[in-house]
Amino acid sequence: MAELAYQRRGSHVALVHRFVPEQLRRRGVAGQLVRAAIERAAAEGLTVEPSCPYVRWWLEDNPEAAAAVAIDWGN
Repeated sequence: MAELAYQRRGSHVALVHRFVPEQLRRRGVAGQLVRAAIERAAAEGLTVEPSCPYVRWWLEDNPEAAAAVAIDWGN
């Protein structure tokens, strides 16, 4: 089972870790998890904190998705 771990604190949601088992890798599963999390955060008016390096990379590589939600890059 693939998962995207998160921590919700008030109006912020930190995406902290993604795990995709070997047999599901290289199929876009991790990206689908991040996209779903971003869509839900946008629908709920949450600010996303990309704590996981993969999530940060994915958001940088998918600016159209990143533009749909407030992001706290922590810089």
